[in-house]
Amino acid sequence: MKYQNRRPEYIAAWWKVLKLI
Repeated sequence: MKYQNRRPEYIAAWWKVLKLI
């Protein structure tokens, strides 16, 4: 698990989930 490697795709996916909530 490398948290330092943050990809925009992963963040975008999370944003979609947050928006759904």
